[in-house]
Amino acid sequence: MKRSKVNGDRVTFNTLVNGCVYAKQIESAYKIALDAFKLNVKLANDVYNNLIKNLLNSRDNARVSWANEICRLMRGCNIEPDPQLSSQLQRKMHGENQPSYPGKRRTGTFTRRVLAERN
Repeated sequence: MKRSKVNGDRVTFNTLVNGCVYAKQIESAYKIALDAFKLNVKLANDVYNNLIKNLLNSRDNARVSWANEICRLMRGCNIEPDPQLSSQLQRKMHGENQPSYPGKRRTGTFTRRVLAERN
């Protein structure tokens, strides 16, 4: 498409990004999504979410940065990323592996035993 100087539309970019993600060509999917942003082509929310989810599932820290870049560009276009994926991205960016449960305290057997001994 680039060589022929043909600009794709939303359907073209959605198909290309989803196809690359499905084929595990995540880097290609990321680059195509960036091209879509440059051309002001907004993808379907599920396409963005699928790409971000696959970037976050990678063990490569660069891909976590790519996910962050996609979220930043989405917000710049007034598209809000999926809240769960945004939360997962924040945990990965800050090195937290465990999900947080506000208001709940995890207590294991050891903690319960120590608490019981104190009472």
